[in-house]
Amino acid sequence: MMVSITKAEYEAIMFCREQVTGAIEGASDENYVKEASEAIEGIVSFRKKYLKAVAKQDHLATAKQAVKKLHPEIKGQMFNKLVRIVAKQLDDK
Repeated sequence: MMVSITKAEYEAIMFCREQVTGAIEGASDENYVKEASEAIEGIVSFRKKYLKAVAKQDHLATAKQAVKKLHPEIKGQMFNKLVRIVAKQLDDK
């Protein structure tokens, strides 16, 4: 499943995470603490995926610029293939 979110939406989610973390520290109800902790784990997982996707997008843009600059004559499928290869190399670093 693909989901698009803006940086502002991401920041709002991280703000909520901070609020829930603060509420967990002051909570005495074990069920609430357990459920909130599970929710925090989900947000942490989401954050990792988001940051990975942002890095991948940045690498793709960087690769596209580099290929265009070094090989302006390449077009179409060959250009896209070369961009993917360069982006994959950037992802591996």
